[in-house]
Parts: sequence; structure tokens; C-alpha cells
Amino acid sequence: MEIIIMKNKFKIIVIGCIILLALIITPACSNNASDHIDKGDNYSEQGKWDEAIFEYTKAIALTPDIAVAYCNRAIAYGKTGQLDLALGDLNKAIELDSSLASAYSNRGAVYLGTGKFDLAISDLSRAINLDPYLPEALSNRGWAYFNVEYYESAIKDLTRAIELDPNLAIAYCNRGWVHYKKSKNDLAVSDFQKTIELSDDPQLIQAAKEGIKAIKGE
Repeated sequence: MEIIIMKNKFKIIVIGCIILLALIITPACSNNASDHIDKGDNYSEQGKWDEAIFEYTKAIALTPDIAVAYCNRAIAYGKTGQLDLALGDLNKAIELDSSLASAYSNRGAVYLGTGKFDLAISDLSRAINLDPYLPEALSNRGWAYFNVEYYESAIKDLTRAIELDPNLAIAYCNRGWVHYKKSKNDLAVSDFQKTIELSDDPQLIQAAKEGIKAIKGE
């Protein structure tokens, strides 16, 4: 999902620092709807978001009560910057299945991307309560906590996200900024360097490099 968070001295965030969960498994549904969801998932894996949206929309037209179709289409909408449509789909997914952790996590990511930090924390907390093993949700909630200056909670969530997924570069980068805010520069540099080591996202790497420059006073 490509979102830019507001930027100031302590919020140098780039596209990609907020993450949507991966596609979720298609539940039992009519064969035709399931086929369209499968095609949408394949397009999503290839980054062909417009084609994915088309297939998920076909699935929804055939079987309007499949929560997973709305949730996966929301990811595609988010990837194309259509956050209002993504939010609408996630609301519908939650209406259809209030136990779907991914839907709460993804809606929390949308709220986070639009600066609605309290709503983001609420949804991400619901997702984590439903499924405590969601590193993306923990990473996003950690960043939401950072933005409302709950720094210890931010560190706790980001550290837990890294424990669950040691290759989650975004979590290291975001934790680096929390350490920087707390003047723990050695820890911040370590996290920024780990981000650079793990990530193949040029903008995330640039965010980490900016953090190192900030610590050096450049």
C-alpha cells in the first residue's frame, strides 16, 4: 500500500512504511466467484492491481457476501492510492465477518495512512487480539503509537513485530526513528543499518539513510 505520512523533524516517513497484510485464503463460495478471486490473487501477486480489482469486482457481483473478496480488493485499491474505496471495502468485509483479523489490520493501515491515529490503534488492537501473530499489524500499531508519543508502547510493538518476522525491514526502520526520538542513537543506527541490509525498497532505504544523517547532524 503506498501512503505518505505527514513529515516533520521526527516523522521522516516514505511511501511503503505502512503495510497491508497479504491476500487471505478464499473461503468456500460458488465456483465462478472463487475462480475470479483466484485470478485476482494471481494478478495481485504480479502487482497488476487494476486487473486484480476487475476480478475481485466480478467475484463480488456473483457472490456479494464473500468478505475475503472485499478485503483483497481493498488491498488492490490501497496499492493504487484509492484509499476511500479501500476503506469502503474493509468496512464491508468487517460487516460480513467481524472475526476477520486481516480486515481490521488493513483498515487500521488505511487510518494510519490518513493520520487517524486513534482509529488506527483501535483497529490494529482488534486485529492483534484476534490474531496475536500478525507482525504487520504490530509494526503499524507501533508506528501509530509513535505518532501519538506513546514511545514505550511503540518500541514494544515494533520489537515484537521483529521477533515474529526478523526480516521485516519496515519495523526496523520505524523502530530506528523511535530510538532516535528517545536519543538512543546507537540503537537507532543499528536499526537503520539493519533496514538497509534487509530492504530492497529504495525509498525505505532512503528513510534509513536519512535517519543516520540526522544522527550525525548532517
